[in-house]
Amino acid sequence: MPLFGSKYVVPNFSRKKSSSLSSINLQEERNRQLVDLPNKKLQVNLDGNKLTFENGLWINESHGSLQNQRDYLDLVKRNEQLEEQNNLLKLKVDLLLDMLTETTAEIHLQETEIKQLRDMQRKSKAKN
Repeated sequence: MPLFGSKYVVPNFSRKKSSSLSSINLQEERNRQLVDLPNKKLQVNLDGNKLTFENGLWINESHGSLQNQRDYLDLVKRNEQLEEQNNLLKLKVDLLLDMLTETTAEIHLQETEIKQLRDMQRKSKAKN
């Protein structure tokens, strides 16, 4: 004797179109979205503050001039470039100082050797 009635009826569900859910297709779709992302500006409005994602940074467009913020970001980027260039130039100066020190030491050794040879030559002439 059935507990809930005489027959159990299976409901008819409409069939959905089958789409490939393989990981390859999903990964390709994600890659396409990532490639298209740099070409688009992402804008968000949070509590009256309009934020735009540009060049890897969030810019608040509601406070201050947008041009001022861009100028600031450009100056920050230029400052980083100049710091890198300065570090490279410091490294080059250190290398040149090391080379100068090495050359000076070699010249000093050569002068000492020449002086010793002259003294030996004078002693040999004096004996003869």
